[in-house]
Amino acid sequence: MQEILGYYDKEIVLLSITVAIIGSYLALDICQHIMRSRREMKRIWLGVGATTMGLSIWSMHFIGMTAFEVGLPVHYNWWMTFLSIIPAIGSSYIAFYILDKEIAGRIPTLSSSFFMGIGITSMHYLGMKAMTIPGVSMEYNIGYVFLSLMVAVVVSFIALLLFKVVQSKQFVFYKGLSALLMGGGIASMHYIGMKSVRFYIEEGAQLSTEVTGNKVFLILSVSLIMSLVLSAVILLSRVENRSTMHLAYYDLLTGLPNRLHFLMKYEELLKKARNKQHKIVCILFDVDHFKWVNDSFGYKAGDKVLSQLGEAIMAFDNPNLTIARLDGNRFGVLVRKDVSYSQLWHMLEDIQEKIKGMTFSYEQFQFKTTLSIGASMKVFDPDCEDDLFSEAEQALHYAKEIGRNTIQIYSSSVHSNERGRYLLSELRQAASREQFTLRYQPKVTATTSEVNKVEALIRWNHPSLGSISPGEFIPLAEKNGLIVSITEWVMRTAIHQMKVWEESGIPIDRVSINVSAIHFQYGNVYKMVHDLVGEYNMAPSKVELEITETSVMKNIDEAVNTLDHLRKLGIRIALDDFGTGLSSLNYLQRLPIDTLKIDKSFVDDLVHDQKQQSIVSTIISLAQHLGMEVTVEGVEHADQADLLHSYSCDYIQGYYYFKPLLPEEVEKACLLHRKILS
Repeated sequence: MQEILGYYDKEIVLLSITVAIIGSYLALDICQHIMRSRREMKRIWLGVGATTMGLSIWSMHFIGMTAFEVGLPVHYNWWMTFLSIIPAIGSSYIAFYILDKEIAGRIPTLSSSFFMGIGITSMHYLGMKAMTIPGVSMEYNIGYVFLSLMVAVVVSFIALLLFKVVQSKQFVFYKGLSALLMGGGIASMHYIGMKSVRFYIEEGAQLSTEVTGNKVFLILSVSLIMSLVLSAVILLSRVENRSTMHLAYYDLLTGLPNRLHFLMKYEELLKKARNKQHKIVCILFDVDHFKWVNDSFGYKAGDKVLSQLGEAIMAFDNPNLTIARLDGNRFGVLVRKDVSYSQLWHMLEDIQEKIKGMTFSYEQFQFKTTLSIGASMKVFDPDCEDDLFSEAEQALHYAKEIGRNTIQIYSSSVHSNERGRYLLSELRQAASREQFTLRYQPKVTATTSEVNKVEALIRWNHPSLGSISPGEFIPLAEKNGLIVSITEWVMRTAIHQMKVWEESGIPIDRVSINVSAIHFQYGNVYKMVHDLVGEYNMAPSKVELEITETSVMKNIDEAVNTLDHLRKLGIRIALDDFGTGLSSLNYLQRLPIDTLKIDKSFVDDLVHDQKQQSIVSTIISLAQHLGMEVTVEGVEHADQADLLHSYSCDYIQGYYYFKPLLPEEVEKACLLHRKILS
């Protein structure tokens, strides 16, 4: 048989190599997207990268085929032509999948290059199968076939290894070099593969000298397909960029802007406000006792609360507001319009009341929560250097310190650090300057309305600042190591007053004294009480220490040991604010407690909330069955007191009966009730 020798169109050869290099660059660039993307986008980019690489191999092959001229008409089987793309895309997918794995070393890269080489070679020879020349047969040189495979594998290995080293960095040069090697490898394999084939005229064949075929149509088809792939890659990149921007500036859980977005808007508003002397309002709020939700029901419940809260907050959104979830259980609001102090206050009350009225649900559990809110507002001018965000944080911190579920709008006289430092210096000398006083709030016997038990409450009257709330100075004392000395002053003063009443015949048979969690854990409460009751020759049973759930949560075994020693001494123990912490029934069983105090939060909606009624009556019954007395605090209305009477509560405390009184006012109240009863 006579062999036919062909030749190449150099311009089309150059075009084929260029297509291979550009396609390789695009595919390797996509490989970087695979590494950086989230799971959902990773799969999409993996598919797009494999398709781009496969189409690059395929396009290069068929453009290279059209560059080959034998002076005879060449035809292509379209089904075989498009079928040949499958091994190229499939092998590219496997190679990129392996390359994406976080495995160091050459073995994964060698595996990738092996699959890539097999894919390139398979695609080439399937593509050759699609080509037909009437009257001409093709024969292959096995040596060149094997060489073409080796070239494809080796060049792929070098290119992928180089890219693997630099894929986490944005080195365009190295990525371009990798693409050049990859594209060059694909082209080399193709033209070595073409070298392996020999064209022979079949015996008796009548050859047509008219060169026809579908070369132009093939080049146009391939070019169109590559253009569509390139367009798809660009479109997908823009979609991912928008998705990445959304991830960068928005919170996934609530859908609200995040801290980064909030601070960016804050800086923009600040700049505009300084230029135009506008007012800005910054609002921060925390979900109260959010840790309790997480600890009691799990983090999924906490996420559900934040998600529901985000939906509720979105209802307040309007063009003049920027609302964001800053972190954890903290949210922020920027107001871009001029509002007065009263308008801001009403706005904050609306937010607080709406959240307070919501019922959050998770599985079979339902619970309510409240907000602590801090805000700051200011008209800025070019010389104003105040930090509105920091001021709002100080106001929020103060709102949480004084009991939560409150609103604070920043005032330098109340919330600034200067006030805190000044208060601390004054607090160190308050006792020696006789600025502390005690008030005594009676606990009324529910069945007889007798007054024979009181709770001692400290007050600080400063000569220039006036009355300072315990909610402000007690946390300050706890943080700065003053709480033990202040508690000792309270105990000494209260026990001394009890001794005075005892000697005067005033029928007060018990005084309750609050002990902070820090003092209980570290302040040797037992020694202090033991020494004071001994010093005043006071019956220990006339002293009751009120501790909170947080006092015992840190080390339950040590707490039980301390409480046992106090009870052996004769001191009574009350668990204060029951219901505001974890309220574990296990604590009630383990702790040696004489009195259970039900928190005011259970009383506020008692009359109108049947669930609250069921909870309170059950707690009272349970505590009494465990041998405890029950005191309910925060009672402010007659209908609340009537309900508690019907539940057989032991003692009732609140403004409905008495506010905290001076010692002489307590004496009058005792004598008055004695006359009424007699």
